[in-house]
Amino acid sequence: MLIKSFFGPAITGLRFPVLENIHKEIPIRVPEPETAFLHIYRNGVSVTGGIENLQVGAALKTGQRIAVELEGVKASAVSPVTGVVSQVSGQTGYSGKNYLKIAVKVDRKEQFDPGFRKAAEEPDGSAIMPFLDALPGNTDFSFISALQKPIRAFIVYGIDTEPFVTTNQFILAARTEELRAGMERLRPLFRGCRIFVAVPPYLEAMARITRAEVTVVEPVYPFTLPEMIMKKAFNFEIPAGRRIEELGVAFVNAETLVAMAEAFESGTPGVRKHLTVVTKNGDAALVNAKIGTPVGKVFSAAGIHTSPGDLIVQGGPMTGRSIHSEDAPVLKNTEALFIRERAEVPFSSDSHCINCGECVRACPAGIPVNMLVRVLENGLWEDAAGLYDLDACIECGLCSYVCPAKIPVFHYIMLGKHEAERIARAEDSDVQG
Repeated sequence: MLIKSFFGPAITGLRFPVLENIHKEIPIRVPEPETAFLHIYRNGVSVTGGIENLQVGAALKTGQRIAVELEGVKASAVSPVTGVVSQVSGQTGYSGKNYLKIAVKVDRKEQFDPGFRKAAEEPDGSAIMPFLDALPGNTDFSFISALQKPIRAFIVYGIDTEPFVTTNQFILAARTEELRAGMERLRPLFRGCRIFVAVPPYLEAMARITRAEVTVVEPVYPFTLPEMIMKKAFNFEIPAGRRIEELGVAFVNAETLVAMAEAFESGTPGVRKHLTVVTKNGDAALVNAKIGTPVGKVFSAAGIHTSPGDLIVQGGPMTGRSIHSEDAPVLKNTEALFIRERAEVPFSSDSHCINCGECVRACPAGIPVNMLVRVLENGLWEDAAGLYDLDACIECGLCSYVCPAKIPVFHYIMLGKHEAERIARAEDSDVQG
């Protein structure tokens, strides 16, 4: 149960621009890199018919499934390139999550692995799911296909979750027929599911061409986030601490379904990603790059020059994460890259909360953020979860955006979630031991 605040809600006014001519844009195609980098997180998916224990020197084909185990981390993925593995190393990423970094020296003579085509011929559809996991986007098909409660509805993102990002809107507007073909491929994999398309008002007519059920979403942040779409469009609130998929609903990017249609047509999983690049002066351009391409190569293709101290953000302006190197790769869920001039980088403060209430008024989940940040600053992770609704946060980032004291509230919350999860895992281990 949420603790009610004495502050009233407010509207942030982060309205998306109208992109009526988005379908005319021509994405910049980034050349294949000399070295591709894969970041593979633990996913618990076993590998059959692929490379079971990847080592330095292993030869990869595009679309080939691989599995790696290093320093206690087991993970699997699909190679987006053809080449030879030159590095396998364990890394620690955002919120302390361990992942495996794989460097592949790319061979220009691309070879395609037949694994996807063979998996697509299996009648039950289970063999194809790990390949679909690798498609551009953020949908975990292996996870949702294994749920006890089947997926009853897919909501296709024909709108982007954050301001200035245009990827899904472009795909819907420019690739409408391919999107409809992707929906037809999705239906037999999750029999009986309904498919909705969430779109801004100016793309409603194009969305109806797909023959899916159309839901018009107000293009104002944070109403474009999954939890808010469920609440405002479907009158359903996601319980705190629960994944949407566990309730029988899954969100999928329009780009994912277009890549799915192309994969079934070609017999090779999609390995390229569309993303929005926002320059230092605020100009935006659509780019198409192979997954694993270093972001520095993306900048070069787009004619963007960076300088020491510039801020590079991977993801949207509200919830994106800064990256420390231009060797960081384009991931399958990289929707945008933002660059800020060093002199314009907004710095956070170590000031204490001034109790103005702006964060509470902006919070779409109704959390008493002013109280939550106090316990998080003092490392009281269990109090944050048990007393001040930490699990109810939908991670929109508005608290940091509106804070006049420049407190990194959103980062405190993400740290708190990580620490609360770590404590819960330790307690489960003690019980099992």
